[in-house]
Parts: sequence; C-alpha cells; structure tokens
Amino acid sequence: RRERGSSDDRLVAERLAVDLDLRLLTATVDPEALLEKVDMVLTEAVDWRDFNVHAGLVNAALAERIAEDDLEQGRSVLVLTGDLANEFLADYQPERYRGETYYKLPRLDPGTLRTHLVRGLDTCHREIGVFSAWKLPVVQPYAVAVDAYLALPASWLARADRKQQLSQVIFGELLPDYVYMRKKVRAQLGSASGDGGVLAICVDSGLDSAALRR
Repeated sequence: RRERGSSDDRLVAERLAVDLDLRLLTATVDPEALLEKVDMVLTEAVDWRDFNVHAGLVNAALAERIAEDDLEQGRSVLVLTGDLANEFLADYQPERYRGETYYKLPRLDPGTLRTHLVRGLDTCHREIGVFSAWKLPVVQPYAVAVDAYLALPASWLARADRKQQLSQVIFGELLPDYVYMRKKVRAQLGSASGDGGVLAICVDSGLDSAALRR
C-alpha cells in the first residue's frame, strides 16, 4: 500500500472482482508490520537474495490475511499461486528505485535465460515455505503445463507481448481486455510507477542485499 492511495494491483483486482462477480480478499500491511516478517521469510524461504525476500514478504502478508479469513470463515483453503509462469516465459526484468537497479539477471538471450531460470536460477521456498508457516497448503498450477510451456520456441520469448498474446489464446473472452492491456507490475512493487511497495520499504529501511545476506 502506498500512503497516497491504493496500488495499481489493488485497483485492477477490485475492478476484476466486480466484473467476474468474485469475492475479493485484500491485505493491507503497515511497513513496520511487514518488516517484522523479514526473519521469518529469510528462514522459511531459505534465501537472502532481495528478489526472493521481497516476494516472500508479499506472500507472508497474503498468507497471514488468508489464514485470518480461513479462521473467521471456518473453512479450509487451498492456495493457488502464479509462480513458475515467469520462469517458463523468461519474464523477468530489473527494476529501478532511487537511481539504483535491483533484480538484475544475466545478460543472455531469452531462450538461454529460460533454461537457466527453469533449472533454478532464482529458486527458493518463497511460496511453499512461507505459506506453510501459516499452515496453508499450496499448489503451483503452472508446473502441470511445464512441457507445453517449454515447447514454445525461443523466438516467441523475444516478443514483448508474449504473455499477453499467450493469455489471450488460452483465456480468450473469459477475461476483460483491460487485463490483457495493462502493463506488467511486479508484486514487490505493486505499482507501475515503481515508487512504492515492498522493494521501496526494504531499501528505505536499510535492508539492501548486503544487509539481508548478513
């Protein structure tokens, strides 16, 4: 959450929930409460790299909120995540904040980069481990379609709109056009402006890569 209002992610989620008639569960976490989860994420995710720690913190906030709702509603929950799709489509890029670059990757052609990502370049327990800390079972559905994704030619991975085009083929009119048209926003940022989110909170608090590694 940014101080001046809701993030792009939340605004789109609210709109989509209305359009698809879905119940929306939102999680709002103060920076101090989020940072209190750093030690837990370092332990459960088994990684100190900033990309994975920041993603783990997002998941921790979601896990806590889902677990609260689970308790309130008195029902069991199965968490479905979107992880692995980015690996299969080599859909990662560095982010800029306060003049610095974060989440750098090797400068490789898309096909070679996909190979390294799938083999575990950024692998950790940022999802399974963190959600398990709240006793929430997790399924990563994209793992079921690994063969189909890896069959996509390397030339396709060079397309800037590869994810949107593939999603339109799969989902068609089941999703509204604004979902396909919106600019990709990393969960660690929450906004296309790049001036908020978990990345900003950690950096502004002095928790850079070196601090996380220590």
